[in-house]
Amino acid sequence: MNQKGLATIALVGIVIAVVAVVVVGVVVLVGTTPGGGAGEFSSLQCDFESTYGGTSSSGTLYIKDIGTPNMKVRAETTTMGQNVIMIINGETQEAWMYSMGTWTDISSMFSSYWDQYQSQAQTYTTQLSGWTGGDYTYTDPTSGATVTLSNIQINPSLDDSLFMHG
Repeated sequence: MNQKGLATIALVGIVIAVVAVVVVGVVVLVGTTPGGGAGEFSSLQCDFESTYGGTSSSGTLYIKDIGTPNMKVRAETTTMGQNVIMIINGETQEAWMYSMGTWTDISSMFSSYWDQYQSQAQTYTTQLSGWTGGDYTYTDPTSGATVTLSNIQINPSLDDSLFMHG
């Protein structure tokens, strides 16, 4: 393999690691939420800005069918100047990443991503159940990432095509 190919593989690995940390930080909300009224919900869409270890990321998170075996997650992230899309689809049991103009099948890691996101999405619904509006900022106690959620939409209608690659 030539050096360009090795550099591409190395960059994809770095981007996967950074995106995983950012998305995990966004999906897990631990702390105090405002009192109020979102209640239980099964889908979510929000924008986020995250700072972790000196690296800033921003993007949009979509989660559908929370709490079911068919849960789907899509995270569109810009990190280190790279646009990355991660898709975890419980219905098809696939995981995909889009980076540098190419979709990569990372389904061999589906189980680890699935376990992580299934548990964390449930925590997310619990934490936001009392959210009543506005932005939500918190510090992830595991990673130390500072995350601000905005444009939060509870139970939006999310088309299944969002959770497919290509």
